[in-house]
Amino acid sequence: MEQQYDKAIDDFTKALEYAPEARKDAVRGLLEKCVKAQGAAQTTPAQTPAAQPASESTVTQAEVVLWKTIQNSRNPSDFQSYLQQYPNGAFAALARKAMAPGLYQQGLTMYRSGNTSGAFNAFQEACNAEYFAACGNLGGLYATGQGVVQNDVTAAQLYKKACDGNVPAGCQDLGVMYESGRGEVKSIPLAAQFYQAACNGGWADGCTCLGTLYLAGKDWIKNPAWAAQLFQKACDGGDANGCNNLGFLYANGQGVTQNSVTAAQLFQKACDGRDANGCNNLGFLYANGRGVTQNSATAGQLYQKACSMGYTSACGK
Repeated sequence: MEQQYDKAIDDFTKALEYAPEARKDAVRGLLEKCVKAQGAAQTTPAQTPAAQPASESTVTQAEVVLWKTIQNSRNPSDFQSYLQQYPNGAFAALARKAMAPGLYQQGLTMYRSGNTSGAFNAFQEACNAEYFAACGNLGGLYATGQGVVQNDVTAAQLYKKACDGNVPAGCQDLGVMYESGRGEVKSIPLAAQFYQAACNGGWADGCTCLGTLYLAGKDWIKNPAWAAQLFQKACDGGDANGCNNLGFLYANGQGVTQNSVTAAQLFQKACDGRDANGCNNLGFLYANGRGVTQNSATAGQLYQKACSMGYTSACGK
């Protein structure tokens, strides 16, 4: 009889894994009934649950069954419920890791809705479970003082944790801290190092930041040709600011052969990506007929678009 119950539990567990979302609650209910039935079959009249505490093996079996029912869940509350029952259980560490992605998404939703305190709590719990993307977001809250007291040192530490966890955005944010001297000593070489890590990790903004260092050459190597390569990589990766910066180089012949037509195309791509500078620069080309047919009306529209996106120098042109 016990073997039949064990087989039934295994069958229901497998069924729960593959069941459509709409049927999971029904299958989970059948599994729970099966577990209760197994427990009743193993209980003798002299050892009823009311008369004697459950044995360690029964508790362990119940924990295992509960874990099997939730281990593939995407709902953080399932794992929170498990941890409430078994805070030091055999699967506690796995539960915390499993719930972290859902907590991260909850944090994003809360942040977008303006609930920065709720976002802070969600990101912190996910970060503690080593979901490193949440560490980067948590660092952002500390850096800006949203949902928590502003603290650049803690922000830098969290960006470092995210970067070490292979989150390229965290590397870029840490680079910004080193470039500006916020939270850490100011170090352009270290900023470049972390921008490079972000760029290598596929984070287009990191390529733009590194390219800007090479273009400016302030406390760093000045090399417009390398800057152009980095801006190209950023633009190809979807960073509108990188497209604008590359357009600027083509417009002025820095690091690349001067080409106003290519500059106009890049400014257009930047403007389409809602980069205000790109719209303003494209407006300038239309106003002066460089790389495009001169058109004052189009130039005015582009200046107005740049103005509406916060580029105040374009307002009133």
